[in-house]
Amino acid sequence: MTTNKNIIAITGATGTGKTRLISELANSMDVSVPRHTTNRLPRNDDEVGFYNYIDTEEFKRLEYNNEFLFSSGDIKRYYGVLKKDAENAWFYSNSILVTCSYKDLSNIKALPYYSEIIVLAYKDMQTSIVKRTESRKWPDNELLERIKEFSIDETKFKDDVEKCASNKFYVDDGTDFEEILLVCKNLIKRCCDNNDNRL
Repeated sequence: MTTNKNIIAITGATGTGKTRLISELANSMDVSVPRHTTNRLPRNDDEVGFYNYIDTEEFKRLEYNNEFLFSSGDIKRYYGVLKKDAENAWFYSNSILVTCSYKDLSNIKALPYYSEIIVLAYKDMQTSIVKRTESRKWPDNELLERIKEFSIDETKFKDDVEKCASNKFYVDDGTDFEEILLVCKNLIKRCCDNNDNRL
């Protein structure tokens, strides 16, 4: 591995605190957050500037042209990070923070960069998703669809999660957010140390 670029990927079901964790780390560590791309509509709790919103046809065109560093989706929603946005972020720091789905884990680990994976998970998915997404005011049918979708992904990509994840935290078992934040800061420091060793 000849590059000194790093990726710290945070994955987990909706409502586990991925965006909050990225925001806290970006504000306190020497890391950069690339713009993410999605075909879904903006939500009232989206962080300003975090997403580039495009339609499904444009998303698939960019995928076809191999313009994503990584991307994945289901029938309705697609997410990813464009290579150009990753390069823009790497211009400011050797380490970038991204969010991703379980579907992306093996692809991220296969990239020619040093990577760390952090999993934010639920022990009781149904109860926790309902509780932690109340402010999003999803219709019951969408909420049930999300729970089903994440349950399937947890089962289907269980081996990838266990194999790729550097750390896994259950956010509904009383684990303190500050504890998770500290571990993530140490991971980022390890990335920086690996940069020094590769120079």
